[in-house]
Amino acid sequence: MRRRGTAALIAVAVLSLLILNLHQEETYRVVYEGEDVHALLLITAREACKSPDKAAILFARAQTLAKHVKVKSYTVSVIENSSNYERGTLLCAARVSTSLGEDTFALNYTYKLVGLRVDELTGRILRIYAVNAYQYFKLPMYNYTIQISITLQPLCPHDYVNGDLAVRGLGPCVLADKWGLKLVIPGG
Repeated sequence: MRRRGTAALIAVAVLSLLILNLHQEETYRVVYEGEDVHALLLITAREACKSPDKAAILFARAQTLAKHVKVKSYTVSVIENSSNYERGTLLCAARVSTSLGEDTFALNYTYKLVGLRVDELTGRILRIYAVNAYQYFKLPMYNYTIQISITLQPLCPHDYVNGDLAVRGLGPCVLADKWGLKLVIPGG
């Protein structure tokens, strides 16, 4: 009786493992055939926003890497790149039309002066800025836009007050993302 029970238990365990292996082999993520191409084009669009005059060279390189996808047309426009003491904006949009559809990329980096504060330790004035930075991606096979919050790193003496950037001193401050796009807060 005990041997039959042990044999039945082992048979159930082996069958469970076989079913589990079959199920795991069938549940791999299905990769859309053009995902890598879309990622390449969106990265190229972001680089083109950094230097729009090099867009033709960048998209020609992307075309050589994406051999089976034809880039029909592209547009890159820096809609606004302004900065003054109180507010600044870097707004860029790019569209790439291919044989797979149309990819869209946009970035929106802004800062706005929200106040001044005296540093209690040094007696110096801190300029307090609210900084917002987002990048947007739209792929043709999805019906939604992906929005990513970006961290802009201040390349100047700074601190944070209640989550807002506090620039020390009167000099300019460069806000840079990890891809090299920059927004400059002038000194004042």
